[in-house]
Amino acid sequence: MKIGTDVSIQECRKSGYLIMDFKVRGLFPNGHRAGPDPDYPCRFYCYIPGKPLMRPYMDTLLSLNCLKEMFEQHSDSILSMCGIERSDLRALGESVEDITEHDLLTLADSINSYCGLE
Repeated sequence: MKIGTDVSIQECRKSGYLIMDFKVRGLFPNGHRAGPDPDYPCRFYCYIPGKPLMRPYMDTLLSLNCLKEMFEQHSDSILSMCGIERSDLRALGESVEDITEHDLLTLADSINSYCGLE
């Protein structure tokens, strides 16, 4: 399954927005209610804006655990950049069952905007 930071994958490709590619049964082996497998690697990639037919300029595999580690390393700066208070942020380790694929994409997009995913 592919999801992007825009509704349309074609628009994501054309505009250089982040796209996440994963197998639903790989990321959620016990269903969405049980939450994602924190070690399942999802593919995150994006294209150069205006050149969507070229190879992605950023293409990496990251799991939820990797994203959490990257976020915690830069959390204060990322939250400040996004204008979010730490008290408004749902804890990433307390309720993994509630994390959706869109939460993973948003987390990856925030990290990518701050320091890149590679």
